[in-house]
Amino acid sequence: MARLLLVEFYFPDRYSQFRSTNYPFLLGQARRLGVAARWLCCWAPADKDSRERYVVALGAAETRRLAVAIRAFRPTHVVLSEKLAAPLERAVARAAPGAAVLNLADRPPADLVAWPADRLPAWLGLEARRPARGRKRYLLDAVRPSYECVAVNRRRGTSPPPVHVTAGPDCVYARPLAANRFFGDLDLPPGVRRFGCSFCVGPADLRYVFETDPVELALRQCTAALRTADTCIAKDTYVVGGARVFPALDRFFAGILRRRFPPSRFFFACRIDEFLRAAGRIEALLPRLARAGHSINVFNMGLENFSPAENERLNKGLTVEQIERADAMLRRLEREHPGTFRFSAWGGYGLILFTPWTTVEDLEVNLQHLRRFAGISPGGFALTSKLQILTESAIRFAAERDGLVRDTFDGFHYYDSGCVFRHDQRELPWRFQRPEVGALYEIACRIAPITPFPAGDPLWPRVRELAARVASRGGTPFDLFDLALREVRERGG
Repeated sequence: MARLLLVEFYFPDRYSQFRSTNYPFLLGQARRLGVAARWLCCWAPADKDSRERYVVALGAAETRRLAVAIRAFRPTHVVLSEKLAAPLERAVARAAPGAAVLNLADRPPADLVAWPADRLPAWLGLEARRPARGRKRYLLDAVRPSYECVAVNRRRGTSPPPVHVTAGPDCVYARPLAANRFFGDLDLPPGVRRFGCSFCVGPADLRYVFETDPVELALRQCTAALRTADTCIAKDTYVVGGARVFPALDRFFAGILRRRFPPSRFFFACRIDEFLRAAGRIEALLPRLARAGHSINVFNMGLENFSPAENERLNKGLTVEQIERADAMLRRLEREHPGTFRFSAWGGYGLILFTPWTTVEDLEVNLQHLRRFAGISPGGFALTSKLQILTESAIRFAAERDGLVRDTFDGFHYYDSGCVFRHDQRELPWRFQRPEVGALYEIACRIAPITPFPAGDPLWPRVRELAARVASRGGTPFDLFDLALREVRERGG
């Protein structure tokens, strides 16, 4: 008799759980098939950067605790959400001897969005139990999700996992690269996206394939989570994926208010132009949401760069005018609806200040705007944010064409933008086309350090001294960087 165990490794952010968003549906389908099934939620280490975090390693005590939970259930089939470090992999294998193992970290991300309804029954050897009439093609259409789960090693001081809602591709931005002057002459190989942001490695197919309306699909998941009694998930926090839900927030929240949810937080990721199109509907919703105790929380909104040339190379499709209008609206909504609309608290904007092609003029344009915008801290990552070039991205081939990819990471300051989201993804080191910009980046990395510097670093004491002098006059790190820019200008680059 088949016994299905779902093992999730939970990362305490809103970006990394996409491999396990199908777990509620797999659990629901298994139980509908009459299969004993359980979902274990295991906290992953929170102190790893994206080069290490997606190969999960646990301490000895936590490994034993997980092994005991696995052994007690006696699974015949195990689904894992992440790649495991060798000691943990061996412990899981010993705890479930002979079990078939499916590791979702080995499957293409696009394969996890549109999960076929017949995949799990076939793997369990139970295809015959699926009803012949009314069969649905995809799991999300065919099954009511179940959110019963057990926490294995919840760490002290950590919040329970939110409800991760899936409703199709998370981004549907599809501006073609062929029309971009920086990419028109590139012969991109098969498998590389020819649309969207040039640094992005998201799914190649943005179509919505499900029969269920995306808003109804999202509401179905929220409602099922709310009604689940035995769960380790926070039933007052929802991270709503699916780019087609955000433009229909009025319909989505009409459903939430109709179902009388307790006061809850709803998180949405979107583009700046998508926010502008939805801003009027959001503003109209906020008084009703405030009365119900709910909040809209917008995160992961990338403006990337204020230089038109840099944003064009990134194929971002945004203008400074759009960014300024969005920023003004964000400030106003946060000011007039405190607690009901939140953006700055969740990290503000995504930025890519430095790229291999950055010029001093680009930096001057950016600094003018960085001082004025909400959600950009002068002491934060703004000055050190730079492009992560992934091997499967279109911008990699532009950098190779221009001779800007390096052979080694020696001397390359690693900046973790969060763009790496799989264990097998690789970043390429690159160099600055203009040496003076490389020198400015070295200064920026010491103004707002993203990596430790050795005690004998010659530049570090000088930057620290200048930073103290600027701060004593009420200045910010932006002011200190402006001094460095002026020095470069006066020296002629």
